[in-house]
Amino acid sequence: MPKTREREIITDEVSVAPIGFNDIPVFSQPQLSPYQRLLLLRATPRVVTCLVPGVSAATATNYGTFFIADRSYRVLDISEEHRTAGTNAGTVTISVEKCETGEAEGAGDDLLATALSLKTTAATPQFGSLSITSGVLDLKRGDRLVAKDVGTLTDVAHVCLTIILQEL
Repeated sequence: MPKTREREIITDEVSVAPIGFNDIPVFSQPQLSPYQRLLLLRATPRVVTCLVPGVSAATATNYGTFFIADRSYRVLDISEEHRTAGTNAGTVTISVEKCETGEAEGAGDDLLATALSLKTTAATPQFGSLSITSGVLDLKRGDRLVAKDVGTLTDVAHVCLTIILQEL
């Protein structure tokens, strides 16, 4: 017969402690202050996508403004993928520029150090090298992101740009 002690049962050489109702840990949802919620939102990157679907990607006028900043952001990453590569003999590229309020498309600051080729292998993501110019990657409320193409877009199809932003 096992020996018993207060709140412990010894059976042969195995010790088992009984669990009472008051011993069960209770977990509750943490309550965040408004400041903590703001910090959490700022820590979560925002993903912005510019999609020029199907064969409409071969028309230069289908590119342009695709995002207007509603607050201050910093650009963290830019990537691109296309379904069909361009076949024109010349340079065929796409880049992203930041245009401030009142600034015309094409007159803004390039966010990429080098434009991304639309003649690379189809269905293969490209990750751009961001500009190192001070302040270029910072957006303020009202700034726009613009998809800017260069060259003749012969046969280019289904272009997708993805931009990752961090709230400042």
